[in-house]
Amino acid sequence: MDDKKMRGFIPISIGMSKPEASHNNVAHPSGWVKEFLAQKNIAVVGSFRSKEKVAYKIFLQLKEKGYNVFPVNPSLSDVEGVKCYPSISDILYPIDAVDIVTPPEATEKIVEECKKKGIKYVWMQPGAESENAIKFCEHNNIKVIHNSCLMVELGLNI
Repeated sequence: MDDKKMRGFIPISIGMSKPEASHNNVAHPSGWVKEFLAQKNIAVVGSFRSKEKVAYKIFLQLKEKGYNVFPVNPSLSDVEGVKCYPSISDILYPIDAVDIVTPPEATEKIVEECKKKGIKYVWMQPGAESENAIKFCEHNNIKVIHNSCLMVELGLNI
């Protein structure tokens, strides 16, 4: 394009996602999503007030796909007849992975619980990430996935 045509032209990216955060601009190694999805016992931490909530949708989809799903929310006793735990620490069963759908400040506390419980996989849904929580996971050998939606990886719309 010549200069006259370029005036007022605003370049846009179509079909490109924003660069992923974390050091080295990599949100997670590609194999970690498959590893996460290969786990069987997954806790979902978030709001389950209505079926429109992302945590609720993730809970239902994982359950439908045959995972052992443990909802976590201190304000509820059950979700769809499944016992809801007040915290990760309160789950008496072995947990392989955790999907987090909380504000970033809560995420930071949750990943500390994950470390204490020996959980090796954490998925921070978009909006749940915090740089401190990501670094905590990286420094404590917890495989952390962020800047990616579990529902999208499962091939579902949210």
